[in-house]
Amino acid sequence: MPRNLEKVYPEMINLRIMRARRGYTCSELAKRAGVDRALISKYEGGYYKPHATTLKKLADALNCDVSEILN
Repeated sequence: MPRNLEKVYPEMINLRIMRARRGYTCSELAKRAGVDRALISKYEGGYYKPHATTLKKLADALNCDVSEILN
């Protein structure tokens, strides 16, 4: 990852917290949501924000609302 890439989506830390509370690894969440594991790490690090459809998949995999991830 480029060194000059700054965290621009700090609210995505909630994704990491919610995943950890459910006892999922990044790989397990990625499999449940049908997304790439590396993207989960980038989302949780605040480097990227998922598109609406991916957010919905993540929320479904975590059994929560999209708004809970973004708050």
